[in-house]
Amino acid sequence: MRSMTNKCSCLLMLAMFAGLVSMPGCAGGGAEGDADRPARTPAAGKVSYKGSPVEGATVVLSPTAEGGKPASGLTDATGMFVLRTFETDDGAIAGDYKVTVTKLKKQTSVIADMDSPDYDPEAADDSAGPEHLLPEKYSSAKTSDLKATIPADGEVTDLNFDLVD
Repeated sequence: MRSMTNKCSCLLMLAMFAGLVSMPGCAGGGAEGDADRPARTPAAGKVSYKGSPVEGATVVLSPTAEGGKPASGLTDATGMFVLRTFETDDGAIAGDYKVTVTKLKKQTSVIADMDSPDYDPEAADDSAGPEHLLPEKYSSAKTSDLKATIPADGEVTDLNFDLVD
């Protein structure tokens, strides 16, 4: 009986292994999905406001051509960002872009929970919206005057944006 159980377990494990190996796209790596994606150029830069680096800002490159894919990055403590289109740090597709830079104040709620005896529905006022920590004109592609061009080859390391009021 014990021999039969071991044989069944062995066959079951072999069948599971064969099934996993034969499944397309399950190996990770992302190389197969990359074949049908446009080529990207590694791209990075720096954001500053009034000459000081900006940490925690979202940089978005919106393509000026129809059907393009945007690229984005988040600034670190030194104001540096690396662009991504599909995967972390994979760069941007070649082309011309409008650039937006946004940093919003984190909202902290001081309103009591609905189950709390201190809850006051009149105290909830969400009409103000989020507070911009950078000039608001940079948060929209329509109002931002920032632009970038990504070449088809090479590497871009000088996407530097010094924001002013």
